[in-house]
Amino acid sequence: MRGKPRKYPHRAGIVYRITCYATGLVYIGKTGNPYPRSRWRVHIQQAKSGQQTKLHVAMREYGVDAFEWMPIVCALSGGNLDALEKILIKQYGSDVTGYNVIGPSYDPPHYFKRKVA
Repeated sequence: MRGKPRKYPHRAGIVYRITCYATGLVYIGKTGNPYPRSRWRVHIQQAKSGQQTKLHVAMREYGVDAFEWMPIVCALSGGNLDALEKILIKQYGSDVTGYNVIGPSYDPPHYFKRKVA
């Protein structure tokens, strides 16, 4: 075997939204895990363990019950999953006024430049 394999290589998956009811701010994330709700449990554990991302700090500040996890779109491949996540981060503005930390410089492939509803 050559190196450590990726956990879910080229797998279809979902892009999800985490919304804070207290602030209205959102986080957009993705997972290729066949049990996508388990990704929410990982976020909860990361918050409890003291991670310092904007999302996890807010989860500790407002409490986990102030947040809602919701799948918003499915992708049929890993490449599409990555592109959709970045498009939705820009669409929701969650990198500027939310909990995501990527910059706005991402340029999606031409076939994703249509508005995602």
